[in-house]
Amino acid sequence: MATGTAALTERQRQAVTAYEAARAAGVTLTAHCRAHGLPVRAIYDAVIGLRKRGVIAPAAKRPPVAEAFVAVELMRPAGAIVCRLVRADGGTIECATWPEVSWVRAVLAGSADAAA
Repeated sequence: MATGTAALTERQRQAVTAYEAARAAGVTLTAHCRAHGLPVRAIYDAVIGLRKRGVIAPAAKRPPVAEAFVAVELMRPAGAIVCRLVRADGGTIECATWPEVSWVRAVLAGSADAAA
């Protein structure tokens, strides 16, 4: 991953080491820095600079937020508010009252125990 680290400053070498250790451990850079007493902001700033120089690979692109949502319709039959959840696979659930947010997330994610 890190190429040409000999020309880096001490902070940059520290950032490369922290970045690679966090990836190897499967934790966030923030979690790694906090666990090892490293200055989070300084490490992130160094990583950003190193990405611009090509020493560290660019961050993976996240999908646009809109792709994570599905259609939700609100209706008012007979004066009552109803929430209709439509899953991406076409499954539909209509609620006579507002459901708990955690339940809605579980249902939309397809959790089997949410329907119980």
